[in-house]
Amino acid sequence: MIRDPLTSQPFPNNVIPATRVSPVSQKLFKFFPAPNVAGGRLASNYLALANNVTNKDQFTTRIDFVESSRSNWFGRFSWDDELNIAPALVLNGSSLQTHVDQWMIDNVRVLKPNLVNEFRFGFNHFFNSLASQLSGARDVVKEFGIPGLAGSRDLWQRWPGRSDRSRCHRLEFSTLRSFNFTEKRYLQFRFEAFNLPNHPNWGNPGVVLGDNRLAAAGKPIPGGGRFDTITSTRTAMRQWQFRLKMVF
Repeated sequence: MIRDPLTSQPFPNNVIPATRVSPVSQKLFKFFPAPNVAGGRLASNYLALANNVTNKDQFTTRIDFVESSRSNWFGRFSWDDELNIAPALVLNGSSLQTHVDQWMIDNVRVLKPNLVNEFRFGFNHFFNSLASQLSGARDVVKEFGIPGLAGSRDLWQRWPGRSDRSRCHRLEFSTLRSFNFTEKRYLQFRFEAFNLPNHPNWGNPGVVLGDNRLAAAGKPIPGGGRFDTITSTRTAMRQWQFRLKMVF
């Protein structure tokens, strides 16, 4: 039996009058469809078909250039774009967007009959966004005027337009030299640098509000936990590699 909290009397027909329901809550009902499974159950009472959508486009192109009998160049560019929509209840699903760019240029040059040098330069750009289905398409918080959330820039207060975005940049470099003693014997030296500018690719901030101590107004206390705080990097910092190989 549902009782009126103001009078402690039961609501007529055990139904809360629409006039007693917050206008904002009534708007949010759009995202919680009415039961469509017979039996009057309070749980597992809604059935719908989910239409998962995945769009993926990619291409790779390469150009080779013979400068001379002593020098060969090649360049490569790769591009990839993906979008995945995983639906849930009405417009409550998630979208995963990924975009990747990769550039590389390489030169092999014969410096001396017994000395060959290879130069290679590459750059990777990676963007990833895991968001709610309406992120970037509809600002429900602003549209519904949800108290305490409208106009806020806090991470969790973008619901359902919240988005965890990851952007990664890596600049890599490698060079190789071969010292030939005979046709079948040579010494090869290779140097490689990963994340050459030592650029940090930050991880996502904490997204669990319960990880923080809250102020009286219900907002996280800065430094009071991990919510909205970045505690790690997505990729390693600068790394050097030196290799020496003898072939005989």
